Amino acid sequence: MQLQASVSRRRLLLGAGLAVSGAVLTACAEPSFVLEPVAAAPPPVKMQRLLLWLPPDDKTVDWPIFARQLASALAPYGVTTETGRSTRLSLSRSDDQKASIASFNPTYRLEIDIADATSVGSGTVTAASIIVMGALYRGAGRTPLAKFHHHARSRTVPELVPQLVEMFRKGGYL
Repeated sequence: MQLQASVSRRRLLLGAGLAVSGAVLTACAEPSFVLEPVAAAPPPVKMQRLLLWLPPDDKTVDWPIFARQLASALAPYGVTTETGRSTRLSLSRSDDQKASIASFNPTYRLEIDIADATSVGSGTVTAASIIVMGALYRGAGRTPLAKFHHHARSRTVPELVPQLVEMFRKGGYL
């Protein structure tokens, strides 16, 4: 009887290990940053002021760290950044952004949001999966110039800033 319980436990652990291994391999196979196609956009203008518009809370991603890292990465290109936050119950960000756009007069606006976030843990081991999506707009424009989604595995989204800077550089914005 004890042998049978041990075999059952071993099968359970082996099955769980295979499931976790499959999930890890699947997560590793997909690219972490994907630039999504958008309609033909007008030629880029040099980015001087970027309004970074972030989700309302820091539960999923540590947005203050991200904002500081992006501002620091864009500073060598002469880009000034300002950060704004969505309100929790707002259906349209444009109303929230009006005052920031009027006072800062951004050449571009980068809106970022969370598409999906999951956290799976067992004991002391936790794996996070966060899908961050975003769109780049010219100033107060409503037509996206570039769209992306990023699969992060940490609240600090460490790979996102270099990938955004590269997207801006390749797009001719910097």
